[in-house]
Amino acid sequence: MEGRESGGIPVVSYARTSEDFRQRDGHGVRHQLRINERTAREHGCLIVAEYTDNGRSASKEGAARPGFECLVTALSCGYTNDGQAIQGVVCVAYDRLYRRPEDLARFFAALTRRPGRVYVDPQGVRDPCSQPSRQRLPALRCTAHERRFLRRCVVRSEGEEPA
Repeated sequence: MEGRESGGIPVVSYARTSEDFRQRDGHGVRHQLRINERTAREHGCLIVAEYTDNGRSASKEGAARPGFECLVTALSCGYTNDGQAIQGVVCVAYDRLYRRPEDLARFFAALTRRPGRVYVDPQGVRDPCSQPSRQRLPALRCTAHERRFLRRCVVRSEGEEPA
């Protein structure tokens, strides 16, 4: 990964493709990682780890996505598995992260667990905890059903009963 020496906001990079039938070479994931690297550099971030799910659907219930699971775990604790501190995630597009409300809820709860976290994409750096960012951040625009589900999951993750 380029840019480790340059400093910046430490983030993890996530890339996912739903299918890799033609060549099974991870071409799409590698392309997304290159875009993430450029995006991070342009916005003053430093990628300290990469998580990928090549040829894995995000819309099928029960589909295994080990890269996403590692991403959520790292965001939840604030560190990668090798001890690198992280303050956010860079991803080429929000639909690479989630397609199902449950995954949005888990990702959002992990990302906002600590203040000062960032979500970075080619459109810029956003603080997911600020109200203006929630209105502009496509990953946080949800249907009414998804918003209710998200509130229930976030409340449960904080150890409270949903209202």
